[in-house]
Amino acid sequence: MPYTLLRGQFAIRYDDLPRQGPEPDGNTVKFMPDTPGLVELPRRSGSPPALNARGISVRLEAIDALETHFEETHQELSGANAARGRLLDGLGFTNIKYYDDLPNKVESVDRSRLPGYVLSNGIDANGRMIGFVYSGMPSAADRASMFLDNAGVDGSENAKLLASGLVYPAFYATLPASLREHLAESSRRARAANAGIWARSTADPNGKATIVDLAAPEELVIWPKLFRRIVPRRCPHVPPALNSPGAQLFDLAAS
Repeated sequence: MPYTLLRGQFAIRYDDLPRQGPEPDGNTVKFMPDTPGLVELPRRSGSPPALNARGISVRLEAIDALETHFEETHQELSGANAARGRLLDGLGFTNIKYYDDLPNKVESVDRSRLPGYVLSNGIDANGRMIGFVYSGMPSAADRASMFLDNAGVDGSENAKLLASGLVYPAFYATLPASLREHLAESSRRARAANAGIWARSTADPNGKATIVDLAAPEELVIWPKLFRRIVPRRCPHVPPALNSPGAQLFDLAAS
């Protein structure tokens, strides 16, 4: 499956509206393409790209980082912030400071935007570009169609995050099988070494997590997609399953 190369700049702060700027995390970053008109990619769920004058959010392919913010809550912040810091460091951002009262918005940074590029093969249901992200400028032209091999993917920040054990793997059918197996092996090595979040991970084949209220998953290291299913949507303090008759607690173990 070919990927489309898009040149541009990664942005983590709006200099004119800093308190209304992007909120980067361990698997999402704002990207300002050099040629916005080239962001015409397959629409995986039928949604058009959420592209405006400020750019488009890139959801990093193949990984899922602990949530720094979601539905007014978050996951274990040590792991979530470590993934965010590693991603932004890899993209070249330095001396980042966040607002005390807006801990997901950048108050100051040496440079608010830095050059980089994305290899993408589609837009997700939220209008975000799904892709592998890289710092610097590539030798290939804007909108070049490329086949990504193992060596090429290893240069991405996505792969580096997986190898460091700072994120969970998240593979979908649109990820080529050869890359999926290569990245899975990298994640398995990190897990075997108890690197990063793996030393604290739970609700997985190695053990269950018991969750009785919202405070529990905020402190646990669990698969972020599972966390997003637990976060309450009907009752502000109780996970959805606990609203059902007879429910008393969650015993969560990923298969």
